[in-house]
Amino acid sequence: MLVNELKVVQFLTQVVETARQTGVALEMQLDFKRLQELTDTLEGRDPLTPIFDWRRSGVSGENAFWIQGCDEHGEVVLMQAARIDDLGNKSLAEHIEENRELMRTPSIKADPRKSTFDSCYYLTEITGRVVYAGETWISPVGPYRGKGLASVCSRMAFGLSLLRWRPDYMYGLTSTVLALKGIAAKYEYYHTHPYGVRWKRTDGEGLIDEWVTWMNAKDLADVTRALERSL
Repeated sequence: MLVNELKVVQFLTQVVETARQTGVALEMQLDFKRLQELTDTLEGRDPLTPIFDWRRSGVSGENAFWIQGCDEHGEVVLMQAARIDDLGNKSLAEHIEENRELMRTPSIKADPRKSTFDSCYYLTEITGRVVYAGETWISPVGPYRGKGLASVCSRMAFGLSLLRWRPDYMYGLTSTVLALKGIAAKYEYYHTHPYGVRWKRTDGEGLIDEWVTWMNAKDLADVTRALERSL
């Protein structure tokens, strides 16, 4: 896909400025050891998902980046991470199943070996170069939640992914509760569907469903072109 790099840069500049107006300075980071160490110390932050843990998944600045937002004192109050994988002819459902031990958020009490990864039709159709976005976190301390910063963070991930990788798709996983609240739409993901992953519970009967959210390459370009239409 042909990308107008100048427009994407302008888009990212606007995103950074929007964050600055809320008192947050955004930066792209490539050091995943630092991400792991930072995550372990942040108050109100769940443990790092293994897919972004350098000790378990081989993630690095070559195939991933993470975004940090700092307040005026240099304290981290916001983060998100993204990584690219080239699936070749494999489907996203096959990819997630192969990496099921890495994709489970530590707070989800489930057995990956007994879970289901192909119940969502779209996951069996998505292939090629895919970017997984996750680890979105906004500090519960201070005036940062409810300011639209999650959307700001996802926009920055969209723009950086376009510039670095030209992906075919970008996707994420979210809980049923958040999906039904329309959080994916607030993050500007155009597509959301249930049964992305059906985790087999270990703390009771039944399943824990995570919805899949995704954008294709044209969707990503549409988000960045929104700036051009507003100029």
